[in-house]
Amino acid sequence: MPIPNKGSRNREYLRLIFRTLSTTFFNFAVMNSNYIFQSERLGFREWQDADIPVFAALNADPVVMEYFPRMLSYNETKSVVARFRDHFNEHKYCLYAVDRLDTGSFIGFIGLNHPSFNAWFTPCLEIGWRLLLSEWGQGYATEGALRCLQYAFEVLNVKEVWSFTAVINKRSERVMQKAGMKKTGEFLHPALPTGHRLQQHVLYRKTVDDAIVV
Repeated sequence: MPIPNKGSRNREYLRLIFRTLSTTFFNFAVMNSNYIFQSERLGFREWQDADIPVFAALNADPVVMEYFPRMLSYNETKSVVARFRDHFNEHKYCLYAVDRLDTGSFIGFIGLNHPSFNAWFTPCLEIGWRLLLSEWGQGYATEGALRCLQYAFEVLNVKEVWSFTAVINKRSERVMQKAGMKKTGEFLHPALPTGHRLQQHVLYRKTVDDAIVV
C-alpha cells in the first residue's frame, strides 16, 4: 500500500479546510438572510408567529411592564404583533423583532414606529424598545437604538426621530441619552387619564445633523 507523501497530505488538509470554511460561510449566510440589518450583537427582522409566546411572556412580566399602563394578555400580544406586521407592510420598517446573534434567540423588539396619538410633535417617527428582563443590563437596548437610528438616517433618509417615556422611567430615558438623543421637553400623554402616574412624559429627539460625526 503506497504511503501518502507530504505534498498529498497537505493538499488533502487544504481541501478539508476549504470544505469546512465553505460550509461555515454558507450556514452563516443562511442564518443571517432573515435579518433586515444587524448590529454587532443583534439581528433585526420581521415578526414570526414563533415569536408570540415569548413576546406574550415578556408583556406579562410585571417588571418589564412597570412603566406601561398594564400588562397584556396572550391575545392582546397577538394583536400587537399583527399591528407591527401591518406597519412593516405599509412602511417597510417597524418595531423590529430582535434576535441575539450569538444564540439566535428572540429577545424582544427595538425599532421604528409612527405613534397613533395626537400631540404637538406628531405625526412623527419614534424609536422604541422592549426586551426580556433576562437580557437587561447588557447594553442591548442602547446598541439596538443606535443601529436603528443609523438605519433611519442613512437608509430611510429621515430627518429626525423622536422617543418618549414616562418621566419616572429613568432606565428608558437613560437609553435615549446614551443613543445621543436630546431632551426637548415634557408632555402629558393624551392616551392616559388626567392624574395617571404615567401621564407625564419626557420627550427626546435626534436629528440627522446630530448623527453626523465630524
